Amino acid sequence: MNTDDDALAQALRQAASRIPVSPPPVAAVVRQGRALRRRRRAAGLAVAAALLAPVCLLAVRSGDTSPVRPGGTASAGTSAGAETVTPGEKVTTPSGTSLWLTGRGVFLVGAGHPASAPDTVLVADTPPGHVGGASRGTGSGTVWAGIYRGPETPAKITLAVGGRTLRARLYTLPGSPGWVAYCAETSTPGLATAKPTVRVHAADGTLLLTTRL
Repeated sequence: MNTDDDALAQALRQAASRIPVSPPPVAAVVRQGRALRRRRRAAGLAVAAALLAPVCLLAVRSGDTSPVRPGGTASAGTSAGAETVTPGEKVTTPSGTSLWLTGRGVFLVGAGHPASAPDTVLVADTPPGHVGGASRGTGSGTVWAGIYRGPETPAKITLAVGGRTLRARLYTLPGSPGWVAYCAETSTPGLATAKPTVRVHAADGTLLLTTRL
């Protein structure tokens, strides 16, 4: 290397030493990464919600056959027990039949019939460990209502009649009355005089009672 080359190399080194060097943009890179993760998480949640929405809608529609209170509000009974109602509070079935409870028992009146002449199932007429019931024909089917008097509130009561098994809705009064009311309805005609088989199930699935009305 000659003198001219040495001078050029030195000049280049001096020029390079005067160029400012910025620190690496670590903070900016971290912020961009976090923003990208948030966008991906939000997109994943949106897809999951879109997939679950039709399932929830189907579940609500398929269960819309329960008795309703006056005014069209869906009954709040649960599958693992009985709905608590106040004495005299009326529950209306899809056929328009009215059902209410008092300390004496269950009262049932068909649509268009006077409330002063209800069908009744009385606690006094239902021995402990037994089921009592009454049926009433509707314009298109039959309603069954009654009492199960036992040591615990059942989780489920079913009625097998006309080749079908109906799941009853359960109702009870506040406190511990020692009995629970049930109500089941079918739109199949001609079953008002049929004798359904009633099965009472505990919360753990144990069969508490099987009998015919």
